[in-house]
Amino acid sequence: MTGNYSVVTNLLGDQDLEIQLRLHHGLQNSNWMYMVYIQMANPELKDVVELPMTYESFSCTIRYNDASLAQVTNSNVWPYGYKGTTLLTYALGTHNSLNVDEKVEDHPYEMEYNPKKTFITSDPGSEEGTEQCTCVRDFETIWSDIPLKAGRSYDFIAGFKVFKSSGFSTPAAKGFSETLQFTILDKANV
Repeated sequence: MTGNYSVVTNLLGDQDLEIQLRLHHGLQNSNWMYMVYIQMANPELKDVVELPMTYESFSCTIRYNDASLAQVTNSNVWPYGYKGTTLLTYALGTHNSLNVDEKVEDHPYEMEYNPKKTFITSDPGSEEGTEQCTCVRDFETIWSDIPLKAGRSYDFIAGFKVFKSSGFSTPAAKGFSETLQFTILDKANV
């Protein structure tokens, strides 16, 4: 799994954080669910030992089939936002029932359905496939307790889970990072 982040200017002239998560593996299986996620730790709680760490999270699951290979749309992708203390890494359940008590309808992440940013590739010749989900997040939003600021660093965890179908609760494959860090440079001028 690889990921990228950047500061982008949206159509309104505001700056957003854009996050791309890409899962690399062998060839996909029809109707399997490929999920990637990111969980950002609240930096305000980093040094407060009396309180549990809270996370702002986003997951994106793409079902592999002929339609999703042609174009990922809202009929074959499931984006979810979460806010709470549970790590998706250890959550149990189907792709759409993970951390159900911490799922939120209103969250700061917006799925990018642009086919250049969210897509599936499959190459039978090299027996390799990828799924990429891209989302954007406003720097300032009422749907988050974590304001993004230029010059500040943020801890996060990224991971993936692969399910044999939407009904499977045990992933066929999974993985996650240790705590990683990204910094929004002062040059972002936000």
